[in-house]
Amino acid sequence: MSVAWIGNRDAQVPHAVEHAATLLVKSRCPVITIEADTDATRAAISLARKTGATYDHSSGGLAQEIALFTGHGGVFLSPSEALRRADVVLVVGDLPEAASQLLKQLSDVAPDLAGDKARTFFSLMVGDLPAAVAKQAVPLTLESASLAGAVAALRSMQAGRRTAASVTGFNQFSAALAEARFVAVLCSGQGCDALVLEMLQGLVDNLNKTIRASMLLWPASENGWGSALTSTWKAGFPLPTSFGKGEAAHDPWRWSASRMIEEGEADLWLRVGAHPAATREDVDIIALTHTTEPVEGAAVTIAIGRPGVDHDAVLFSGLAGTFIARPAEAPGDLPSAAAILRAIAEHLPEHEVAPC
Repeated sequence: MSVAWIGNRDAQVPHAVEHAATLLVKSRCPVITIEADTDATRAAISLARKTGATYDHSSGGLAQEIALFTGHGGVFLSPSEALRRADVVLVVGDLPEAASQLLKQLSDVAPDLAGDKARTFFSLMVGDLPAAVAKQAVPLTLESASLAGAVAALRSMQAGRRTAASVTGFNQFSAALAEARFVAVLCSGQGCDALVLEMLQGLVDNLNKTIRASMLLWPASENGWGSALTSTWKAGFPLPTSFGKGEAAHDPWRWSASRMIEEGEADLWLRVGAHPAATREDVDIIALTHTTEPVEGAAVTIAIGRPGVDHDAVLFSGLAGTFIARPAEAPGDLPSAAAILRAIAEHLPEHEVAPC
């Protein structure tokens, strides 16, 4: 079985790695997108540092979340603290499927640090909820309003201001807040844009004037959050970051990988991990992904193992709120993304030891 291709032709992995390095050397504006474990992210950042590349993640939701942290800050809590303290949970917008495990735990486990109070759920324009949560949650609705409009109205009503339309279910929400000891606002960049996330932090701030409240932000991409944190401790900045001028620089708009590719600024796109199918005739693509056939439109494709499945990995866990080690479920022969990225770096001129 072939595991590497140059164009549509089978190739040995060393030859594919050498060709990928040649393309990187020729590139004037390379971009790396990362959907991988911590080790691969570190290797990708080191490669970007050596080639003057920009690196980013492909999730738009992740960009919204990073913008909240870097541009506004806020009050946040971990899933474990929410499980023990939150007696009122407000779920806002659509959540990634992985968040259903946390919702089930919130439904099944009583908050032991909230006295004898049971947990109460409210939902605001949420998609599918686990059955146990859906039965308990009181829906907050505002007819014909966007999520941003509904959040704005809810925040205004909670602050005692007049609104053009009332949020249905607000009286129950207000009564629950009057007796609450700790409120958790559960949301994600997948279902909330930057404006909504900022307004939710405003709601949290208002609530903290009388009770304790925090935002429980479930990452739009767990791997993406892991890459953002890894980038912060290695380069000093989260995603996206560029080494185009030799030193790390962070600019959410200027170094957005999707924008650079769509607008033709990038001439090479190194894709690490699973990505939506996308090609551009004027952009060379190097694809490192778990596959059994060449990626359409890619100049180089190298099959890699899946972190935590085919090889041991350290991955960010939304449920744990931190990094966890995941042993391989079924160890395979495919190389890891980190191994391929380091092999490419070794074929670049003026080789230097990558920083830890």
